[in-house]
Amino acid sequence: MSKLSILTQVQLQTMIIKHLIGGNIATLLVYSTPHSLYQYQILFQDGSLFQPQELYSSSSVALEVGLESLKFVNRYQPSDND
Repeated sequence: MSKLSILTQVQLQTMIIKHLIGGNIATLLVYSTPHSLYQYQILFQDGSLFQPQELYSSSSVALEVGLESLKFVNRYQPSDND
C-alpha cells in the first residue's frame, strides 16, 4: 500500500474510524466502539464537540443520523441577537 493511498479506516486504541466528512463549519466522524457498535461525533471549527451517547447497530445508520445532524447545524445561522 503506497503512502498516497486513501485511508478508509484508521485504528485508534479502541475505535476504528469508518467515515470522516468535513464541511464548512464542522467535521463528522463515525467510528466503531469496542463492542462493535457505532457512534458519531461532530467537531466544530471553534473546537467544540457534539458527542451524543446513542449507539447504532451499523456504521451506515450512524452515518445517516450524523449527516442529518450535520445538515441541521449547517442550516443554522446565528442572528446578531444570538
